[in-house]
Amino acid sequence: MKRFLSLITVFILCLNVTAQTGKTKEGSASTNVQKTTLHILRSDNDTIHVNLSQRYSFSGIMFKRVSDNVLKLPSTKFEDRFLTCEGHNITKYELGWLNGNRSYLKSLDIAVRPTDQKVYLTATNQNGAPLSQIELILSPKVNFFLQINNDMVGISSSTGWPDFKEEDVVNIVVITENGKKMEVEEHLIVDYGSMGNIMKSYTNGSQIKTADIKEIIARPRTNFGLSIVFGNGKGDKWKAYLLPVSRNEDQ
Repeated sequence: MKRFLSLITVFILCLNVTAQTGKTKEGSASTNVQKTTLHILRSDNDTIHVNLSQRYSFSGIMFKRVSDNVLKLPSTKFEDRFLTCEGHNITKYELGWLNGNRSYLKSLDIAVRPTDQKVYLTATNQNGAPLSQIELILSPKVNFFLQINNDMVGISSSTGWPDFKEEDVVNIVVITENGKKMEVEEHLIVDYGSMGNIMKSYTNGSQIKTADIKEIIARPRTNFGLSIVFGNGKGDKWKAYLLPVSRNEDQ
């Protein structure tokens, strides 16, 4: 009898340990959500374009839209997963292709409001449990200028470079639509007419070096583009590309 009671006691203890272990696994799964932050540059309209590398996206088969803000992303094991952009419409999505008829989510276009500063993309399994979350930190809408000595000239991919001389002091200026000046952290002059110059390193700050000014003056200005990294002084920063006019017209 004592032996029988001992067996029952051991059995109950085993059940208790199993239940506790199950709770621990469930708890760790709920906190093991992969989180990523991306800084997204606003364009001139009210839609942001989000490029997603394979690191940030799902690969699978038969991707399809469920609603305005939800995409269904079945895995290659036919396990349903869903990507939701809460409070915002996904206006467009693009797939890239892998081997074996597999695809992956390459990019998204998302409608945003002027006051939006952050957007969240949350991936869940078929039971609604979160798998990953991507936080999109949006830049304010900005305009780009060159300050040539004391004069400010607007620049964009459609206007190209203004005239300046070798002895001029030329600075890049980024200003929001409400007049706030952003911090230009670094920039890169890109000569699309010379492959070697594309490999130049970024220059810290906003002032364009004399050597770069000489190059722009000496060669066709339609060859040159500009990459600008600017921030808000709070740790957030974004990268903008101004293409040469001739290259922009070809697209």
